[in-house]
Order: sequence, then C-alpha cells, then structure tokens
Amino acid sequence: MSEAVPARLRLLFTCRAKAALIYKQAGNLRTAQILLGHTKIETTVRYLGVEVEDTLALAEATEI
Repeated sequence: MSEAVPARLRLLFTCRAKAALIYKQAGNLRTAQILLGHTKIETTVRYLGVEVEDTLALAEATEI
C-alpha cells in the first residue's frame, strides 16, 4: 500500500470530523454540507448520521 492512501484516509476522516463538530456545535447542516462538498443535503444527513431527535431538539431550541 502506498503512503498516499493512509494520508488520504486521514484527510477524509479529519474533514468528516470537522464537519460533524461544526454541525453539533452550531446546528448548521448547510455549512457541513458545503464543507463536505455534497450537492444533496440528504447525503450530508446520511454521512453525518443526523438523527431525527437531534433535529427536533435543535428546532425546539431555536427562537423566532
């Protein structure tokens, strides 16, 4: 296996971890989508493992 493969996996893991952290802290799924380069929000939801309960809790905590 070449040295580039482990480095690439580390980069992918770091990107995913950073996007997940931004989503968890800010609740901004769109930002995570842009960081990950996904065209569909559904892909980002699946990739980050967003739960319905998390989404509902965020919606309830948001005041308009």
